[in-house]
Amino acid sequence: MNRGIIVATVLVLFLVSNMMAQDHSVWVTNELQHDVTVIDGESERVLATINTGQKPHNVSFSRDGKLAFIANVGSHTIDIVDTATYEIIATVSSPNLAGKKPHGPTMHPRRNELWVANPAGDDVAIINLSSYEVTEFVPVGDAPALVIFSRDGDMAYVPNGNSADISVIDVATRKVITSIPTGEGAMGTSLVGDYIWVANGGSNTVSIVDPSIQRVVRTLRLATEPHGLASTPDGKMVLVVLRGSDAVLFIDARTYEPLGAVGVQERPDSIAVSGDGEFAYVTNRSSDTVSKIDIELRKTVSVIRVGAGPHGVDVLQR
Repeated sequence: MNRGIIVATVLVLFLVSNMMAQDHSVWVTNELQHDVTVIDGESERVLATINTGQKPHNVSFSRDGKLAFIANVGSHTIDIVDTATYEIIATVSSPNLAGKKPHGPTMHPRRNELWVANPAGDDVAIINLSSYEVTEFVPVGDAPALVIFSRDGDMAYVPNGNSADISVIDVATRKVITSIPTGEGAMGTSLVGDYIWVANGGSNTVSIVDPSIQRVVRTLRLATEPHGLASTPDGKMVLVVLRGSDAVLFIDARTYEPLGAVGVQERPDSIAVSGDGEFAYVTNRSSDTVSKIDIELRKTVSVIRVGAGPHGVDVLQR
């Protein structure tokens, strides 16, 4: 093959690979100005500002990435956004959601349903994504924060901050089958390998739950107020936001040993990891910024200005 063709081919492959690695957007909910900032992950420029309901708290995406779900704790609504146009295409505002402060929305891995934790209602709302209507509520513990699912979608796990436990819901029957004690202020939760990791801000711990036996198998004692929690896509590391220390702690998911901490800005809240595992994004509520962390270097490489009172964050791979 001609040398020039080989060099050109290698260059094209490099560029395509680099574009695939970087091609993501970061969505940030700004509670105090009632909107969402969408940031390009590579250039860090603002792609859009989306006006939402009052006090948008958390954001997540549909399985195909075409929709964003924004839970508004102030207006007790869920905004559904077209991620291509940044337009709100529907708002779920059932009278039965009034006063419940919807908090953490998650789409079911198989069903066309959105499950939303309601900390002021002590329940989980299930929304039909064809009709955008609330079909039912599942009572759980005191002050549920979010919902995650087992990989097969058969079980839902809901951390409850005030009752210091996880409610385990059988998805088929829509009933809680057990509650697993974890720690006070149970909040950030993620399925990492075969285990569920839960950040307990009130007890300064992380609980590691084995869902096969439905109990905590290990408790890690950390610094002040662990809150948000995420893992790398390969499941090798867990990143925990330490609110009281303005830092993110890296933990080896296999040995449970701390790998070091990265400083961020004032009052960090939530964290999300890019799909390629290269970067983590952390909202800093009192600084109105997002810290961008290079995971391999374990270093903050950029601080991005967003709106007032940023809380929720998620990454959309394009």
